[in-house]
Amino acid sequence: MKWNHGILIFYICFAAALFTVLILSFGVDHSLVDKDYYKLDLAYQSEYEELSNHVKNPKIKIDHLSATNDLRISPVDDSVEEVDLFFYRPSNQSHDYHLELALNGQDEIMDLSSMIKGKWKLQVRYKSHDTAYRSKLDFVVL
Repeated sequence: MKWNHGILIFYICFAAALFTVLILSFGVDHSLVDKDYYKLDLAYQSEYEELSNHVKNPKIKIDHLSATNDLRISPVDDSVEEVDLFFYRPSNQSHDYHLELALNGQDEIMDLSSMIKGKWKLQVRYKSHDTAYRSKLDFVVL
């Protein structure tokens, strides 16, 4: 075999590999990438401020009780009226959902045993005295 045949075989194999990767990339699911990515990126400063508000002066306490698969949301004081919960399933966007709670100064205990087992991310947003707060929690449903 001559050297020019070797170069030709190399280029043919290289082109075949490129076309294979190109064809396979069309089958990749991009559903976990948010469609409003740029809009969310511009709003990140307000999200950061809400997170820092919660770290500095938390108005609610969120606990995942893994032994009983419960989620407990406890208000620190009576100033928190409504809490917005966003449950995010990293492996499948179709299982994400929102939930709004009215605490009225009492603990809320949610049974998570009906949720799909695996990793979940929880984003909690709430207001107290016209100040926005945000908290995040990662947990595993067993």
